[in-house]
Amino acid sequence: MKLKSIEFIIFGLGIAATVLLLLNAFSFEGQLISGLKLAFGGKLDFGSNISVNAGKFKFNILFVLILILPAAASVVQTFVTEPFGAVLAFVLFVAAVILALTVKETKFVVNVINSEITLKDLKLETLGIISVVLSGLAALLSGYKLLDNK
Repeated sequence: MKLKSIEFIIFGLGIAATVLLLLNAFSFEGQLISGLKLAFGGKLDFGSNISVNAGKFKFNILFVLILILPAAASVVQTFVTEPFGAVLAFVLFVAAVILALTVKETKFVVNVINSEITLKDLKLETLGIISVVLSGLAALLSGYKLLDNK
C-alpha cells in the first residue's frame, strides 16, 4: 500500500473514533451517557416518559483526553514530518486505547442533597468498543507506516 493512502485511512479512523466517543459510548447502571457529558459536565436524566434530573457530572480531564487523543493523533500523523509524526501518532493512539479501557469513574453532583459522589463502574458500550477498536487499528497502521518508511 502507498504511504499516502495509509495516511488517509489513519486520519479517517482517528476522526471516526473521536466522533463515536462523542455519542452514547458509555453507560452507568444501564443508562447511556455521551462522552461529552462525561468530559465537560452535563445533566444525567433518568426515566423514559417523565424525565427526572438526577444531577450533573463534573469536568473530567481524563475523559477530555479520551475524546481528543484519537483526533489529535490522526492530525499529527497527517501534518507532522514523517518519522516523528508516525511515532507520535502511534503513542497517542495507544494512549487513547489505554485510557478508554482503564478510566472507569467520574465525579457527580446529586441534585437532591447537593453533594458530590464518585460514580464507579462506568462501562464502554457498543460505540465505545468500536471506537477503541478503530484507535487500535490506527495505532497498528501508524506502526506499519513507521516500519515501512525505514
